Amino acid sequence: MERAGIKMGKELDNSIHALIEYDYPGLLGVEAATSYWGLSTFPYDIPIFLVNDNAMGYDGYSVDSALAMLFVPDVNTKNIVSLSRHLSVTDPEQTVCDMVRYNRHEFHLYETLLNAYEGDVDIERLEQLAKQYDILDKMKQLYEEALTVENEG
Repeated sequence: MERAGIKMGKELDNSIHALIEYDYPGLLGVEAATSYWGLSTFPYDIPIFLVNDNAMGYDGYSVDSALAMLFVPDVNTKNIVSLSRHLSVTDPEQTVCDMVRYNRHEFHLYETLLNAYEGDVDIERLEQLAKQYDILDKMKQLYEEALTVENEG
């Protein structure tokens, strides 16, 4: 089926590559950003956009739609990397902090922390940022838990 030269019935492509290609406006974060940076095995075709909403708690509020939105307070737009003109992703250190700050899924959180501390991020910058958010102790505790889980498995 075609309408005005546009082929209809095509499957939607929400992959990060497609969003970059179409210059989708938004800020990718948390699990989607861990996938982009190679810090976790979160599926690459499920983008999660951060939406600043100071009425939300730190667990955030997700909207199930074609594109997942995570409404959270205090989105930091200083620590981002541009993927296209209008699409950005949180940088690796901000991504790790956001995973801790927003209490993200334990499996991907542990995976992210283990990869981060194995040298995939700037640890000094990560810990400085975690201090600013007052989550350094929580992050280190979660990292220790992740090590324990990994060693038991």
